[in-house]
Amino acid sequence: MIATTLTKSEKIVINTSKKAHVIDLTEIEYIQSHHCYTNFYTIDNSSITSSKPIKYYEELLKNKDFIRIHNQYLVNKHHIKEILSGIPLKVVLTSGSVLTVTRFKKHELLKNYIG
Repeated sequence: MIATTLTKSEKIVINTSKKAHVIDLTEIEYIQSHHCYTNFYTIDNSSITSSKPIKYYEELLKNKDFIRIHNQYLVNKHHIKEILSGIPLKVVLTSGSVLTVTRFKKHELLKNYIG
């Protein structure tokens, strides 16, 4: 069995029930938790489902330009097109997807996105 790891070329291997997917980190727009599963959404509008929890990927992608904005979401900061103010705060991604930012993660988003 191939482990889920990052390689030196900034790729990730995601094991599914059918095969192992090798994806460049720049192609991942966001990652969503769904119960015990994690869904990866890519810039080509495809998705891959892993049976590992999002917390596993959060640790794996630490310091790799992914920001936890919600209990359900990790976003690739390079795919954030804009931040919509209001309650709740929201991010618009390059695909047009709009994701909610929890008030607890607002500071983390602003610190990691704006600098």
